[in-house]
Amino acid sequence: MQIIPLQAIPNQSLSVQLEDNTFDIAIHDCGDIISVTINVNNTPLITGQRAVNGFPILPYAYLEVNVGNFVFVSTNDSQDEYPDWRRFDTDLILVYASPAELEVLRASGT
Repeated sequence: MQIIPLQAIPNQSLSVQLEDNTFDIAIHDCGDIISVTINVNNTPLITGQRAVNGFPILPYAYLEVNVGNFVFVSTNDSQDEYPDWRRFDTDLILVYASPAELEVLRASGT
C-alpha cells in the first residue's frame, strides 16, 4: 500500500504513477463532503464520487481489478463520516492498494 500525499486545500488535482498506470486525481470541496474524480491512463474511472472514510473510492470491484483502489483513512482514533480536506496534512491520508494487495486483503477476510 502506498500513501498519496495531499495538501490541506479544498480543491486540488494531482497525477501519480502507480503499478504502471498514471492516475489523475481531482478532489473537490462540496460543502460538507468532498468529491473525487479519477482517470487512469486518460480514461475516466469515476467522476464526482462522494468520499467516505474507510470505504473504497472506486465503488465496484470490477473497476479495481486492473488498477487497484483508493481509500481515505484517519490516523487518529476518531473516524468522521466524511473526509475533511482541512485534515489532509495532519491525520487524514489517502491510501492506494494495488490489485494484488486487494486480493490478499480479501483472502484474509479483512
